[in-house]
Amino acid sequence: MGWNNENILEILKNDIEFFPVICTVGKYKIFLYTIGYSLNKGWMYAGSGYEASIIHVFDKKQGILVSKIENKDCIVEIYQDSQLKKRVIGASPDDVWRKTGLIQNYNGTQLFGLDNSIIQQLIKKHRVPTCKLQDWQDQSIMQILFDYHLKRRTLANINWHQFFISWAESNVTIIDLKSNLKPLYPHNYKFDEREFRVWKAMLHASGCTNITPWTHDESEVNLCRVFRISI
Repeated sequence: MGWNNENILEILKNDIEFFPVICTVGKYKIFLYTIGYSLNKGWMYAGSGYEASIIHVFDKKQGILVSKIENKDCIVEIYQDSQLKKRVIGASPDDVWRKTGLIQNYNGTQLFGLDNSIIQQLIKKHRVPTCKLQDWQDQSIMQILFDYHLKRRTLANINWHQFFISWAESNVTIIDLKSNLKPLYPHNYKFDEREFRVWKAMLHASGCTNITPWTHDESEVNLCRVFRISI
């Protein structure tokens, strides 16, 4: 199948943003399978979406302990036989692991895997670049956002930066996103849902917000509004 062909593996890796990793804390193996980023220094900059697991005994039976971050909560979930047995919520990795009463010879930061240098590199890499309205004219700043959100998910030859420049120079603050994107693409080009979704993600990272007053199923119109920030 080619899985032992290094050239094929390198090509496949180029389109993958994150590989699950394993690190060790004493005798414990921590399996990190999703990354999340935040500005919370106390969480070592991990954020919502971060999940890692450890195999450990709970109530005299082997279980899987999942450390995760959801919004503003740090959580440890204990599973046995694929069933959730216990869920503990805390204000920080150290706090939530302290509340579990388990593996108390290590702190929560260690048991989340957050003091591991490789995991810290992955968290840093996962950071979503953002900008403000006054940055829209700067090609170097906008290129970083384009490379992160759109480069591998849309046509390579569209004049995407002109879209932002034209909008910034206009007096319009609210647009119908799809109709304004159409001039960038060939005639009869059809957006798939994934491509439109990453466009919205890039706009959000650029200081816009979706103000569509209907659900996706109720309306074909998707509006985005730019926040005009004083310089």
